[in-house]
Amino acid sequence: MVVDYEGSSPQVDRGINVVLNYTHAYTTYTLMAALAPGIPNNEGAFRPIDARAPLGSILNCTRPAPVSARHLIGHFVSQPLLTALAEIVPDQVIANGSAGLWNTMMDGMDENGDEFAYIFFSAGGMGAAQDRDGLSATAFPSGIMGVPVEAIETAAPLLMRRRELRPDSGGAGRFRGGLGQVMELEIITGASANHSCMYDRTGSPALGLLGGSPGATGDLRLSDGGRPHPKSHYVLQPGQRVIL
Repeated sequence: MVVDYEGSSPQVDRGINVVLNYTHAYTTYTLMAALAPGIPNNEGAFRPIDARAPLGSILNCTRPAPVSARHLIGHFVSQPLLTALAEIVPDQVIANGSAGLWNTMMDGMDENGDEFAYIFFSAGGMGAAQDRDGLSATAFPSGIMGVPVEAIETAAPLLMRRRELRPDSGGAGRFRGGLGQVMELEIITGASANHSCMYDRTGSPALGLLGGSPGATGDLRLSDGGRPHPKSHYVLQPGQRVIL
């Protein structure tokens, strides 16, 4: 089986580029999950899959292209594969989901004057299957559900004011997509903190499959009405709350 990503965009000067082995890994994982979930993952199972991408493209970058945030692109490799497979094995695939993880990074000074830095992951919903709703607040292909609130508040001077499933955010259909989530958090040191954002699906929602409706787009805003860019670095002031 040949999977050819011809036509992919060229590599860029930001750290979202993907090397070919990463592209191959998520290609193989998606195909095995859809077509042969009962076969053990081994070299013999992977050998028939030939993943190709143009050299110098965002899915097969060359040195010295940065790749530190490669998951922002790599986790979307599964989406066109699932859409294509739906035309031949519609009962063995899931619809597109949130795909990319939302990485929230905070750093600053804690209440004791010591430096802190913390990162946690969260996710929207997974696409629906032909016989069941998608999993809520769980990403595919990573399978990550997110860090518990208690762990976040223990490891960093952050207070999670709210964390709940986001109503009606999964695409409607015979079976709906998994729900996303809403999180509202703030820094509790009385000082400002740096917030680095790596959020996706804020402009283009996960599309439905076989007639299903698209899901909701992601959103980032502040309690005072501010709207930072979803891929940015800004200073969170005392009293401001981040709403994801």
